Amino acid sequence: MVRNSNLYLFFYAGFTTVTFILAAFSTFVAYRLRDRVYFWYALYLITIMVVYLPISGVLFVVFEHAPSYLSDLFSGAGTGLSFFCFSVLSLYLLASGRPVNPWLKLYLQFTAAAGLVQALLSPFDAYVYVAEFVALNAVVFSFVLLISFGVRVKNGTTGDRFVFLALFLSVVGIVINFSRLLGWIPENIFTIHAFQFSSLLHMLLLNQAFAERVMSAEKDAVKSAQLSELRAKDMAAGMNQELIKVLDQEKILRLEQERFIDMISHEYRTPLSILKTNLEILELKEKPDWTGRHNLHVMQQATERLQEVFDKTIKGASWKQALERQHEHKELVSLMDHFMDEAHLMWSDIRIQYDVHVSQVWYKSLDASLMKTVVLNLIDNARKYSSDPFAIRVMLRASSDESALIFSVRNPVAESASHQDVELTKKYIRGANSAGTSGLGLGLNLVEQIVAEQGDRLELVETDKLFEARVYLTAEMDPNENLSSFENGKKKARP
Repeated sequence: MVRNSNLYLFFYAGFTTVTFILAAFSTFVAYRLRDRVYFWYALYLITIMVVYLPISGVLFVVFEHAPSYLSDLFSGAGTGLSFFCFSVLSLYLLASGRPVNPWLKLYLQFTAAAGLVQALLSPFDAYVYVAEFVALNAVVFSFVLLISFGVRVKNGTTGDRFVFLALFLSVVGIVINFSRLLGWIPENIFTIHAFQFSSLLHMLLLNQAFAERVMSAEKDAVKSAQLSELRAKDMAAGMNQELIKVLDQEKILRLEQERFIDMISHEYRTPLSILKTNLEILELKEKPDWTGRHNLHVMQQATERLQEVFDKTIKGASWKQALERQHEHKELVSLMDHFMDEAHLMWSDIRIQYDVHVSQVWYKSLDASLMKTVVLNLIDNARKYSSDPFAIRVMLRASSDESALIFSVRNPVAESASHQDVELTKKYIRGANSAGTSGLGLGLNLVEQIVAEQGDRLELVETDKLFEARVYLTAEMDPNENLSSFENGKKKARP
């Protein structure tokens, strides 16, 4: 009898010691990892240890004069808290990676609440009734968890398999213990302590399951780091390619700039030829019918034009910056009339027909000097490539929906252009009949850029040996203003 008692105490003391070691280790890991799962697992092990402290005799060795009912208090409170802690732990485990069934979640919360109530009522008489219910629920609780984790085994992680195996061994221990109490199996050292054996294996397997969980998280972190590294390398490679492209573009732009600067003087031939012609006319001043006032005015206009081109190109004055700095609210019809007056004076040797089909005032915010560049470049382009210099027609009219003014320059051509309309606006592209004319093919390109920056549109049309350039100027019509009260885009000053 004494031998059996000593053997029982040995088993209980050993079980309590192992539980204490596992609880201390789990508490340390929970603190280091700041992990809730390990925290609740450590609390669960501590409650198991509290249950077996009175049985192992350690409690009465430490507290020599402790009252006898303290053993029941530790056992009852520890059992209730163990159900509470393991229910919460199971909720965390089941919620990892997938949603928990609402009914299962509710049942686990109910079991946790029942265990907590048992722990709180352990000093009172009502504890007996609650303890009976919790004990019966323990069987259901074990099988419910076994089934819940069994469903996760197929597609779950290695940790899920260890948890399932731990629960399975725990259920085996419960079945053996109940079978022994019912007399279905004989009593011996193994059947009496079957629950302790299964519980010990249960705790060891849970410990391994949580270790697998940490290892899995570490692998995921390493994988994420490797993926981030690959993405960073791809981004760096992409940025390197973009840098190479930018450098190549800069090289091309520099080459174009050098070519442009080397050959821009050719663009001065038109105003310079006008100056030369008028100077030759001045040589005839000895003739009685000569008057030089008109020719001097033409020379002045050509010189101003030459100065504008010089300022906006050679000196590096960016027309895009000019668009931003020098925008003014102008009346377009009177402004176009002023530009056409200058064009008539500049190219007095040809006949330019200018028709205005607008009777209302139109306002637009723009840079007048750049708009002048557009008008003169289009007329100069028509003059160069027209098969009949006396058939150039310039027209100003409103669009069909009255949302824009259309400034168009039309001239006849001897043959169709060798390039598509879109290509004609590229740099250094000239028409098929450009032989013998000055220029680099930059006029339409410059016009297109200025028009685009102003939010307008350039359209090139060629039909029946007629070439027409149309500029759609988005503007606002004001029917309340009188067109005759404007001059050069501004309202006339009152006398």
